[in-house]
Amino acid sequence: MSKIQDAFKGEIQYELYRIAIQVRDCHWISTPRGDQGHEWCPSCGRAKVRNMRRRDRRHRRDYHLDGGWRTDHDSFPVCRGCGAFLNGYLTKCGAREEIEGFRERGISTRAEIDALILNEIIDGLPNDETDDDVRLALKIANEILREHANANQALLPESAP
Repeated sequence: MSKIQDAFKGEIQYELYRIAIQVRDCHWISTPRGDQGHEWCPSCGRAKVRNMRRRDRRHRRDYHLDGGWRTDHDSFPVCRGCGAFLNGYLTKCGAREEIEGFRERGISTRAEIDALILNEIIDGLPNDETDDDVRLALKIANEILREHANANQALLPESAP
């Protein structure tokens, strides 16, 4: 990708980040039998660990909340308890699956969610301007940013004559 295209991509990602919903840290629960394989936000994860410790008092010290940093995911991570979006990288495969979702359903009515997912898609895809998925992701990002700007413009009070 050329320096101009890289700058354009960076600018789009910055603008997407500005409107994206805030995400929570991604955690998982370690048990005496290992990691459960589910993602949790800090609040739900702590509550689940407390519940597991109460149910298995004999091994209660073997239950703990782990994580709190970004890890790779094949789909966008959400909390198993509350459904909140969590902080994580999309793998190349995950980014392609998410862009396929946009291709099938289009953009949603929630620009802040689309912006979050698209930012991760752009990060997860290769820096290749000939890649159809990259071009589609940047096109959708522009649409979202344009619609968000238009919606905010409509909310501004009209100037007095």
